[in-house]
Amino acid sequence: MTTKNKLIGDKEYKNIVKLVPIVCVDLLIVDGKKFLLGKRVNQPAREQWFFPGGRIYKGETILKAAIRKAKEEMGMRISAKNLSVLGVGETIFDGKGIDKARHSVNIVYLVKVNNKTKFNFDKTQHSEVKWFSKIDSSWHPYVKEFLGMIIY
Repeated sequence: MTTKNKLIGDKEYKNIVKLVPIVCVDLLIVDGKKFLLGKRVNQPAREQWFFPGGRIYKGETILKAAIRKAKEEMGMRISAKNLSVLGVGETIFDGKGIDKARHSVNIVYLVKVNNKTKFNFDKTQHSEVKWFSKIDSSWHPYVKEFLGMIIY
């Protein structure tokens, strides 16, 4: 199946987003006690620090979606041995228009990497990426919830 076959037209996708939650994968990438977040370019949550991730395509396994999102958004080549499911969460963004009103159900993967892991992030998704070692109180509750599971 090619990417071209997986894409939904803009009109159809807008209608789907308006009517139902979207199933997504998110990647909590860690290197020892540091974790990687990206500052979002797109709505919802534009300019907020978030996990890389996105929707799962029809016919794509959750695991394959996680591996694909690591490659697409972070330029990382990872395998199943780097991944473990951390949990399931959801984000609900209220707002006007397709870009701001979203509901997603998110399978969050813990992705263990080391300082030799190379990445090259997608600037259409994140204006910057940064390694952190502490949770910031201003971050979205969803991000803080999952970081709280790994930060002691």
